[in-house]
Amino acid sequence: MLIQNLQVDITPIAEPRGRILHFHGPLVISNLQAFRAALRRDYALFTILDLTDVPFMDSTGLGEIINFYTLCQRSNGRLVLAAPSPRVADLLHMTRVDTLLNIAPNIDAAKA
Repeated sequence: MLIQNLQVDITPIAEPRGRILHFHGPLVISNLQAFRAALRRDYALFTILDLTDVPFMDSTGLGEIINFYTLCQRSNGRLVLAAPSPRVADLLHMTRVDTLLNIAPNIDAAKA
């Protein structure tokens, strides 16, 4: 099995106050701990997950996004997925998660 690293860049945003997590690499079981840690580090009530550079995601990655969405809901926070790659967008649609989560075509739309 080829293990690909997950890199995360965090950009704070002033309005609305929050953060953007830019993920680079797949969201899969081998990266679960890094993915989970990035989501929970410096939690903000408004979080955008930039999925532009996420080539694919497995059920573990999808499950962690749903878990984080639940955390956001409980704390009156807001989660937006931005610019999912075609394979990730297909997974979100196939599992009907796109009917649950806010998904924006790009970062600017996600901020709005």
